[in-house]
Amino acid sequence: MRISTKCSSAIHILLMIALLPDNRRSTSEFLAGSVGCNPVEVRRLLSDLRQAGMIQVARGTGGATLIKDARDITLLDIYHAVDPKSLDELIGVHSHPLQQCPFGRNIAE
Repeated sequence: MRISTKCSSAIHILLMIALLPDNRRSTSEFLAGSVGCNPVEVRRLLSDLRQAGMIQVARGTGGATLIKDARDITLLDIYHAVDPKSLDELIGVHSHPLQQCPFGRNIAE
């Protein structure tokens, strides 16, 4: 099992948004050039990150900015924002824990 490239691309994008100087707009075309992918892919990731409450995207002129403090964004938050369907594959739970054990019966919760 491995983490999808969507997650690493989203991390790359968030780092750029957080660390670029204020006078440099984080447009999808600019971000795509650094990430090495199509601007459409970046726009999809930006949409996912926006829906997760991490960024805002300016309409018209473009450019994304963080609306959540970067110190409060975890790798799990990013992963969940861009690839929520495969989250169960990231952290697998063993299938037969002992139900009489206080730890085993609660491990899947």
